[in-house]
Amino acid sequence: MELWRNSKKSVEIVLQNLAELSIEQQMLLLSQTSVLIGMHGAGISQSQYLPIGTPHCCGVIEIFPKGEFTPVRGFANMIRKMGASYDRIDIAASDCLDSGAKVPVQELRSKLQLLLDKVEDTPSCVLPQVLSDPYLMTTTA
Repeated sequence: MELWRNSKKSVEIVLQNLAELSIEQQMLLLSQTSVLIGMHGAGISQSQYLPIGTPHCCGVIEIFPKGEFTPVRGFANMIRKMGASYDRIDIAASDCLDSGAKVPVQELRSKLQLLLDKVEDTPSCVLPQVLSDPYLMTTTA
């Protein structure tokens, strides 16, 4: 589904329930994703598979229902420490339904445009502290 097109770029939206995919399929999909959008707790932790350090990476828009989740920081810190951009949308508790949530489309469109512009102007990077993290180092035998 295309959200909009302008002279610079077009945006393709892929709707996917990550629970329907194997972990390998999730990793492949997210490794090709520029912006991940989802409800808090709905696979946002899989942002660890975004293509950090590539020219088209990346960001996350996390959607929160107002109420008990309002003070939750979500995955913002993790995503920013990975070098990606982050934003969130808070939605009214009355807009949360058993079958999903009513997300304010104009707000989503606006935040997505800002995030895409930011990604285009300043792609993500691998932060220097990640390169020296002993838990992420690989060794050859």
